[in-house]
Amino acid sequence: MIEFTNKDRVEEYAKKLGLQLSCYSRIINELSEKQLEKVIVTIEDQFDTEVSVNRKKYVIQVQINEEKQEVNLVAITKKEYVSRYGDLIY
Repeated sequence: MIEFTNKDRVEEYAKKLGLQLSCYSRIINELSEKQLEKVIVTIEDQFDTEVSVNRKKYVIQVQINEEKQEVNLVAITKKEYVSRYGDLIY
């Protein structure tokens, strides 16, 4: 049986949307299956998602470049996210 990595699952979902995965933060590899699913379902709507890895909070930013048909998933710490954008997660 072939095991899919988190990156494989994200790439598969992006393909279904007609997108190619461009940027991918390695911290996403450490997400649980439940947290990864939370990130995947927000790709189409381009919502940022808060996750935790080893009790440290991160926000996965979803950016879609429709011109190039690419999706970027970039992880930053929640602290950095709040300092840039405020308390709300978009």
